[in-house]
Amino acid sequence: MKFHLIIIFLLTANLVFTQAPDIQWQKNYGGSYDDIGHAISNTSAGGFIITGDSKSSNGDITGHHGAITTSDYWIVNTNEDGDINWQKSYGGTLNDVGTQILQTADGGFITCGYAESTNGNVTENIGWFDYWIIKMNSAGIIEWKK
Repeated sequence: MKFHLIIIFLLTANLVFTQAPDIQWQKNYGGSYDDIGHAISNTSAGGFIITGDSKSSNGDITGHHGAITTSDYWIVNTNEDGDINWQKSYGGTLNDVGTQILQTADGGFITCGYAESTNGNVTENIGWFDYWIIKMNSAGIIEWKK
């Protein structure tokens, strides 16, 4: 019984005296339609690389390939303060969604997700939704895609 009371006290004390961490910064990215981040990763430059999907063609987003009812992969590269270094829209006129992203050993990036498009940047779609992987250089220029 004494042991249980000590455990309860320690757990309760931890909750009472623990403070939420201070927010260093926060940012909103996107445009006037649905823009959804799915994954974020640190970059070697101290910033972040974010992948997701966007239906917007305004605000922070340029190069959207379809109508406002369809998504492109949307990649955002930021500095350590969250300011956008560059952003890119990849895809075609149907739904294309980036779900994961990592920096590669050569300083570029690799992202994966799924693509429904058969035009624009998507040239090898076999049918309906396929896996889609894009390898980019450090500036977001496509090196290859599968």
